[in-house]
Amino acid sequence: MQPLELLIQSAKRALFFREFARARALLEQALPLAEQQGLETFVYRALGDTWCGCGEFGEAVASYRRALASRPPQLDGDSDDNATLLSNLGYALDQEKRFDESEELHVQSLAIKTRLHGKGHPALIQPLTNLAFGLLERGENARAQACLSESVSIAERTFGASHPALAEPLNNLGELYRRQGQLDQAAPLLQRALAIMESAVPDPDHPDLLPFLDNNAALLRQQGHAEQANELADRAERIRNKDA
Repeated sequence: MQPLELLIQSAKRALFFREFARARALLEQALPLAEQQGLETFVYRALGDTWCGCGEFGEAVASYRRALASRPPQLDGDSDDNATLLSNLGYALDQEKRFDESEELHVQSLAIKTRLHGKGHPALIQPLTNLAFGLLERGENARAQACLSESVSIAERTFGASHPALAEPLNNLGELYRRQGQLDQAAPLLQRALAIMESAVPDPDHPDLLPFLDNNAALLRQQGHAEQANELADRAERIRNKDA
């Protein structure tokens, strides 16, 4: 195995196990070799993923922008790789609440995926969900609801009622209803999303559970179930302290 390939494979393994600092060190070591071979786009994108993993979203934005800038001009912009890169950059901007910048990227990503795969394809689930997140945060509830409903419909039709691909759109749709005070509509969606994620992750204190625990705790508090809300909030806090 060539040195660059070995470094990249090792970085991928470290990312899988959430060893973000190790992954970043390996990728930074790989970058000069990748630049010599014209493969730096992938390395910059993976570096962005490591920064996202440890919550350094400004650094992630910079890495994803470098990845986009380094794409060879002869590459087709209508590719899954390019759509995913645009979506990742949009996600990092979302985390910095730069929704005016992120919306265009999510729209572009969704348009590319739609051209490549057609409407109703499961490849549209993530860009629809990502677009809806920013719309929800900006209070554009009707547009967010349309995106999330479509995302849920595609996931259920493609994968069934308990697939992990359903968790995020269900969670965001439930959160939309919760913020609007429609608690009876929010509750089954948020509870179902949490149950799906709990079945999908390897342990009950996995950091991927945090948004699901937070939203369910907020719902329970609004419903007047303070004790149950506190249990979920305490669990979320334990995960945050563990992952710090």
